[in-house]
Amino acid sequence: MREQPEVITSLLINHSANVFFEIRPLVCSANSARLGLVLRSEFAKASHITSALGCALDCLASIAGHQVLGDCAAAESEVNFHHEPLLADLPREFIAEASLDLVENSLALFTSCIYTPDNQLVANACGTLKRLRPHKQHTNNLVVMADWRELQGACAH
Repeated sequence: MREQPEVITSLLINHSANVFFEIRPLVCSANSARLGLVLRSEFAKASHITSALGCALDCLASIAGHQVLGDCAAAESEVNFHHEPLLADLPREFIAEASLDLVENSLALFTSCIYTPDNQLVANACGTLKRLRPHKQHTNNLVVMADWRELQGACAH
C-alpha cells in the first residue's frame, strides 16, 4: 500500500470512528475508500456495536468524498444492519468500503458497506455527502446543516 496523503491520515485520526476502531487504510482513491477496522474491546458489547458501525460508515463516506468534494459530511443517509443479532458472536475485525455514485457541484451520492473477514455483510449505508463551507466546520466533526438565519418559511437551505 502507498503512503496515504496527510489529509486522509488527519481525517482518520480526528473522526469519532477512531474512538471505536483501530483503523487501517487499505485503499483511498478519488471516488472510493477501503479500510480495515478492528473494534476496540471496550466497545464489543451489543449495546455499542450499532453506534460504532454507523460511525465507521460515516467516516468511510467522508474519506471517499474528500478528494472530489474537499471537506464533506453526510447530509443524510440510511443505514441498514444485516447481522442478527448484533451480539458478542460478531467478529471484532471488519473490512469497510465506500464509493461515490454521482457527483454534482457540492453534492455526491455514496454507498458504503462493512463486511466480516469471511465476506458476510454486516451493515451498509447510502446517502448524500455535502461539501462543507469553511465557517460551518467544527473540530468535533459536528456540522450545522441549517440554522435560524438560513430558514425561510418551511424550507431549509
